[in-house]
Amino acid sequence: MKRSINNFYDETMNNKTFIFRNKSELGKNAAQQFIRIAAESIEKNGRFSVALSGGSTPKIMYTELVENFADQLDWRNVHFFWSDERYVPLS
Repeated sequence: MKRSINNFYDETMNNKTFIFRNKSELGKNAAQQFIRIAAESIEKNGRFSVALSGGSTPKIMYTELVENFADQLDWRNVHFFWSDERYVPLS
């Protein structure tokens, strides 16, 4: 059964707002969520596909993943894609 993007967000995120005291706390919590969602996907589907963004904002989470969570996931089952959320015309 294929879920729509709206159902995905409703079921997974529960439309909650999270407030963190600082960037470090944000990075740690984002990394924990990443690991949880990735592990659930690997268990259910045998893989986890994720599009990564560049820039300074996600770097906090990436650093946390490498330094404190690297051993908590079978990275061979993670498929990375690079994304860019900026609008760029086709030319």
